[in-house]
Amino acid sequence: LLNVSASGWAPKVSTSSALENRGVADVWTLIETYLETVKANGYFEATRKEQNQLWFHESFNNQLRRRFMQSKKMSARLEQFEGQIATQQILPSGAAQQIIEEFYRTSL
Repeated sequence: LLNVSASGWAPKVSTSSALENRGVADVWTLIETYLETVKANGYFEATRKEQNQLWFHESFNNQLRRRFMQSKKMSARLEQFEGQIATQQILPSGAAQQIIEEFYRTSL
């Protein structure tokens, strides 16, 4: 019914109730078996590397945006460009290019 995913893991179904203390150990065993499977076939490490790259890019983007927004001049220019985009005076890509160039000229 369900196909094996890229992780090599075939989904399993189990019922449990923490309130009734029923099936919790079975669920934990499933979790441990899953981890053993994905670690053994390299999927865990591969996805962890992908996550680390994603987290790096998110952190970079967040820090760059924070630094950008700390500049009152750049915050004001951002609002100006947003208004120009809304009234179709400039394309979003052009506005982005211009504001980034201005930021680099004033920051570097």
